[in-house]
Parts: sequence; C-alpha cells; structure tokens
Amino acid sequence: MLNYITVLLPSLGKLKVRDIKLIHLQPIIDNMIKEKYSRQYISKTKAVLFSILDYAEMNEVIAKNPAKYITIKTPVAEKKEKDSFTPEEIAVIEEECLKHPWGDTIYIMLNTGLRSGELLALSKNDINIKDNTITVCHSLSRSGGKGVLSEPKNTASFGTIPVSLKVIQLLATRILAAPPDCDFLFVNMQGQIINPRTFGRIYENIMNKIIASADKNIRYLPPHCCRHTFATRLYRSGADSKTIQLLMRHADFTTSANIYIHKQDDLLRAAIARL
Repeated sequence: MLNYITVLLPSLGKLKVRDIKLIHLQPIIDNMIKEKYSRQYISKTKAVLFSILDYAEMNEVIAKNPAKYITIKTPVAEKKEKDSFTPEEIAVIEEECLKHPWGDTIYIMLNTGLRSGELLALSKNDINIKDNTITVCHSLSRSGGKGVLSEPKNTASFGTIPVSLKVIQLLATRILAAPPDCDFLFVNMQGQIINPRTFGRIYENIMNKIIASADKNIRYLPPHCCRHTFATRLYRSGADSKTIQLLMRHADFTTSANIYIHKQDDLLRAAIARL
C-alpha cells in the first residue's frame, strides 16, 4: 500500500477527502500512463483510490465516489517507420549472403519484395524459367508449431511478377536440388516444408555472420525489411507509382507510399538542389 500512497501523495496530500474530485484523480492516472508504468500497477492504483473513496462514500463523507469515473486510456502507439537497408548495406549483403546455405533466400527477398511466408510457400509450378516470372498464390504461416499454407494476405497479393535473371537462376538451382517427390523449393533435410520460426533463426544466423565479417557497418534488420528495401529500391530507380503498386502487390498505392517507400535524406536534398 505504501508504494501507491507515494504515487498519490504529491497530488492529493494537501486535499481533504471531501474536496477530491475527478479532476484531481484523472491526471494522476494519465501521468502514470505517460511515464509508462505497467498496466497492472496503474490498475491497482485506481483500485486503491476507488477503495479509499468508496469507504468515504459509505460513511457519507462524500456524496459519490469520483474514482468510479477514472479511465485508463490506452496510449496511441507511435507510428514506426519501417526500415530498409541502405544501398551500401545492400551491396555487401548481396555479395556475402550467397556464400552461406540458405543465403539465396535473402538475395531473393531483396530483389523481389516477397514476404518471407510467400517465399517459403513457392513451389516448382510457381516458377516460370522461360519467362523469368514467379507466381504468388500461397503464403506460409505458423500455427501449432508447424508451417501452414494459406492464401496470401489479400487478393492483390495474388499474382505473377517478373524477376531478374539472377533470381531465376537461384530458384532454378532450388528446383534441381529439391527432392523429386516434393513440390516445394524451401524444405528441411527431411524434405518437409520449413517452419517459419526455423527460417527466422536461419535468417538471423546468416545476417549475424555477414555483420561479423563485413568491413563496413551493417545493421541487423528483420526479414520483412527486405521487402521494404525492395520498394525503396524501386522508388530510387525512378519507378512510377503504378509499377511499384503492382510489383509490391498492394491493393492501392497509398500502402506503398505511406508504409514502404523511404524518401531518404539524400533524395530529399537532391530534390531541393534541383530547384
């Protein structure tokens, strides 16, 4: 109880119980939220206030308990800009990742914008070596500790997209290495489709090795940032909004513009210089 009293005393210590109003109580809770106290601690503080003032109400010291009307507002989460690798980091990662088993997955994600689940769900039939295209029609997610195939996150995520010759070569190598009785390209030693959590560990391990061996500073970014990086590369290359939308397979360009495309500082400065 002493801890709660310490929190309450600075605001309420000089007030008589009958003078305590909601305007005195709510700022206490709001400040605790701002100071990032735990949800449990805030709730218990409110409960202490309620208990004290409920006792005062029962004994007719106050007409009604103002603590009944305290609200614990959920703070609005700050919108985090999704990060992407810099051109310098990309050059190192693309060169180094292919030196490691499964490093081709990083190269492919950086150059296609595929979500990791979409990449892991690719089958032999999804790869058109003649036309240099891949078709996204499934995604792999984790359920019950296993990898489970499902449809992509939205209708726009379905589709066939062109890819570079290097990406097709990497996928063709996967096709040749895949067990004859397995349709999927990214499988474990038993020929079973890989668990997304296992892939996450593989990705992290490869990136840590690249970071440790690189002469330059390379940041660790999670797999989905490869997708953000691809969108940023498209933007930097001068691709128009519709092209980016289609290659990223978004329902509308607003998603691409607001979430994935990073108008980096050098681009902004170049734009100002052109004025």
